[in-house]
Amino acid sequence: MNRRGGFRLLPIVLFGLYLGYYFLANREEVPLTGRKQLVDISREQEASLGLSSYRQILRQSAVVRSGPEAALVKSIGQRIAKVSEDPGFEWQYELIDDNQANAFCLPGGKVAVYTGILRITQNENGLAVVMGHEIAHAIARHGAERMAHQKLVQIGAMATSVAVGEMEPRQRQLVWGRWAWGAVRHSVAVFARA
Repeated sequence: MNRRGGFRLLPIVLFGLYLGYYFLANREEVPLTGRKQLVDISREQEASLGLSSYRQILRQSAVVRSGPEAALVKSIGQRIAKVSEDPGFEWQYELIDDNQANAFCLPGGKVAVYTGILRITQNENGLAVVMGHEIAHAIARHGAERMAHQKLVQIGAMATSVAVGEMEPRQRQLVWGRWAWGAVRHSVAVFARA
């Protein structure tokens, strides 16, 4: 197609067409909010990835198997799961002995709480808020959504690379800077609404 200053338009046009198709073919509604999101893997694939990551994390961590804190994590998790819009998760809750102030829920209902966050949450209610927040991310499929957006960014980067391949270095650098700014801005906007 037409070249102006070494810029190839065809890769951008093809990416735009693919983007339109991909966007329309892979939209679904978030069960908790009704917001439309972009997801291109099944719940089963997502749960499989979550389980694999969870097992790897637990193998590399000091898991607290018993005691009042571990029992509290399990109790809170079970109560949250009972009232959640459970998408067929196989729930598992573990406490990890680590000073980092963190918790997560991977796809499929794999929850981990680090002991470092317990001093911040201070009590059962605080811990329930943190765990509920993390579980909501998994139920809303934010991880799968982020993966779909990353895939588009990678494909867009390839199209941009081909499109600017014959440009002078200074022009190419300006286009890449603008493209990166747009990609980051879009990602921030999408996940701020999530």
